[in-house]
Amino acid sequence: MLDLAALQNFLDPVFPGLMGVKLTEVRHDGPVHAVTFASTGSRLATASQDQTARVWDPIRGSELRRLPHEGRVWAVAFSPDGSRLATASHDRLARIWKV
Repeated sequence: MLDLAALQNFLDPVFPGLMGVKLTEVRHDGPVHAVTFASTGSRLATASQDQTARVWDPIRGSELRRLPHEGRVWAVAFSPDGSRLATASHDRLARIWKV
């Protein structure tokens, strides 16, 4: 017999048993262009038109770091080990941040 709870926990090990439930919200001062989780699920990064990338605690919704840019931020990506964040912005620069 298929154990749905075990399957759900396997699919979502960070938030077991909460699939389909809104956990939190994070907010920028402008539209959000991109979102990514660190591989562990312990942090979330967002890219925004407000000229910032931000790193969040996805459980509490609290901002951990604000990374200023000189233009809109279009993309964010964590390194495989989660120690760095790459950002791409409208100012024609890609940056790598230690987070």
